[in-house]
Amino acid sequence: MAGRVEFDSVFPPTNFRIKVDANAGDHVQYVLHEIIHVVLSPMFSGHVDETLEEMMVTALDGYMYAYVKKSARRFALWSDEITKKLDEDRVVLPVSQIVER
Repeated sequence: MAGRVEFDSVFPPTNFRIKVDANAGDHVQYVLHEIIHVVLSPMFSGHVDETLEEMMVTALDGYMYAYVKKSARRFALWSDEITKKLDEDRVVLPVSQIVER
């Protein structure tokens, strides 16, 4: 799993947190995918199963990702903002502690 979203309420979605595996690939695509889950959650909740929801979100994220990638400037803005958010939660360990693992 490359990304996951959690939120408190569905109508409307509140306090949502997106988590991505930064080593899994392009984090912009994963964040877009999870944002679509949040935006469309009121439409999906209680109406479609998880498989159909995932298929619909995947189709939309492909379109949105192509739109973002179409402009180098747009893609850079998305990437920079996501990187800033990822860096906020990054814990920097001293080399000695990493070696001990």
